[in-house]
Amino acid sequence: MVIRQLFPFPKAHVWALSLAATLPLVMGSTAAVAQTQTAKNSKPLSNSESLLRGSSSSANRGAPRRRLGGGSRIPQSCAEGPQSMAMIAPADNVTVTTSIQPSLMLWVNQSSDARDLEFVVRDAADEPVYHKVVTLSDEAGLVTLDMSEWNDAPRLTQGEDYYVYMSLVCDASDRSKDIVVEGALSPVDYDSWLALEPMDPEPAVSLGDLAPIAQAERYAEVGLWHDAMAQLNQLRQEGETVAIRQEAQRQWQALLEADDELAVIAEATKQVMSPVAIAEAGEAYSFE
Repeated sequence: MVIRQLFPFPKAHVWALSLAATLPLVMGSTAAVAQTQTAKNSKPLSNSESLLRGSSSSANRGAPRRRLGGGSRIPQSCAEGPQSMAMIAPADNVTVTTSIQPSLMLWVNQSSDARDLEFVVRDAADEPVYHKVVTLSDEAGLVTLDMSEWNDAPRLTQGEDYYVYMSLVCDASDRSKDIVVEGALSPVDYDSWLALEPMDPEPAVSLGDLAPIAQAERYAEVGLWHDAMAQLNQLRQEGETVAIRQEAQRQWQALLEADDELAVIAEATKQVMSPVAIAEAGEAYSFE
């Protein structure tokens, strides 16, 4: 049974009401973000077999629910605070996206040193699809894992369901100390998705005819929360004008604040910060 049958996706009218309630028009000024990149040597990892090979119970587990990571066993040197990592995903933790190489986002708290992040994609049959290890800087901030920027990343299949796992490696010799967030991922065709959604009796709107901010609003209206957030995240940093960046920032915060679990991220991202620097670190564990 695919994830879509187990966990119905949010309907368009629910998101439209949320959008109308939380996103009144406000224009203002904001600073553009300064992009930073660092390159660090990788550390060998071990014992990631549980995620790459799956487990006997995983086939019937349904959609993963862990958007927040942390706990009392987490070394402070790895990520400070009890909720040290958060996946930017909708409330039902099923990321529906029109991208076949999506840009996934998570928040990490600061650490005392660089740390490795392991990224795993598995299909609905619990078979490995993709595995990547990157090294993060020691800064707190938003991490963007953009599969379209990785030459070895596969193109996912629209209409198929996947699982994603992001593990912050705190101790390479003891992977039980990893901070792990996980969620379901479902690429869809935009037009096919609209056909499933109860829409108002208005003429179809072509995304290509809309301004970037209006595109993000459209995504939110039709229940594509992730695509709305990905668009807003890019615009709040790289929008062509101050007004666009300000509006994108405000809408980004409003959608996060509407989610009780992610509201702390809205507080942390009130100011546009340089994204957490990523350096590729090579594979942690080979699998066929």
